[in-house]
Amino acid sequence: MAGVGYNNDKYNVAVEYSYASPWLYLNRALYGGLEKHYQPLGLRVPQSHSLDISFDYSLTDKKSVSLQTHLEERGNQTLTSVWDAWDNNIAQYVFSQKLPVEWKIVYNDIDNKYFNKIALYHHWLGSDETFIVISKDWSIKFSSD
Repeated sequence: MAGVGYNNDKYNVAVEYSYASPWLYLNRALYGGLEKHYQPLGLRVPQSHSLDISFDYSLTDKKSVSLQTHLEERGNQTLTSVWDAWDNNIAQYVFSQKLPVEWKIVYNDIDNKYFNKIALYHHWLGSDETFIVISKDWSIKFSSD
């Protein structure tokens, strides 16, 4: 994984490239699990590479807009592939599948009376659908009286 970002008071821009070898997650190596020190590695599948681009813009202290896109290509290895420790001659940079472009747009309004977030998700996390999500956050305060 490699990335670069820039932010100031109004906006944040980030670009991240990720590469997963064909053998990532498929062996019991020290760094080959889905987690390391109980922290997820964050890559979806082995034998893949992806580019993530995000842009966050603060309209006010309480309102913001976020845009994200995810471009990904995958090879034939999956999480259920059989690991062959002796004959693992798999081309590392051959990707047979180009996934549909994923993107999402999120509008946040912390103090809105009816909703806190409106989001539009398209092909997100490999889905074939487009979703509109409207959500409201509530909090309950308990007193010790």
